[in-house]
Amino acid sequence: MARRKLNWHSLWRALTETGHVTVAVSFLIICASIYTRMLAMSGMRQALVGWMAAIGVGVGVFLLLYVLLIIVLGTVIDSVQMTQVVLPLMLPVAE
Repeated sequence: MARRKLNWHSLWRALTETGHVTVAVSFLIICASIYTRMLAMSGMRQALVGWMAAIGVGVGVFLLLYVLLIIVLGTVIDSVQMTQVVLPLMLPVAE
């Protein structure tokens, strides 16, 4: 605005586009939070930890399964969504 290259219309357009991006990112974060709470309430994380412990999976096999899952999911979905889906499941197992 000081150099007269940015007028009020282009400023408004930039602000609305920034708002759209902010809403999209906030929506992803809210959905990931809901998904994580749903997994905790359903007992899926504890069941996965129990299953991995029951079959005696070592660290190497766990990492191999994790990498294979990431490769398969990487062919279908974006890396951000893949991280939000897989991390709440695999983090308790890795601990």
